[in-house]
Amino acid sequence: MEKVEISGSREIHVQIKDWKGRKTLDVRTYIKADTYQGYTHKGINIPVEKAKELAEAILRTVESQG
Repeated sequence: MEKVEISGSREIHVQIKDWKGRKTLDVRTYIKADTYQGYTHKGINIPVEKAKELAEAILRTVESQG
């Protein structure tokens, strides 16, 4: 699993999971607060074979903001 810290209480977790017998890329918000610690419903889950295409689209979007 990879983690990206967004703030002191929020992270993005990126991991490969099995979902209904298929490998998926799961990108999910994780909260670390006094009242709750765990995953939120915010995130995406896509077939792992689409992961590279998604990563390239993200990079193109970021680079276009130059």
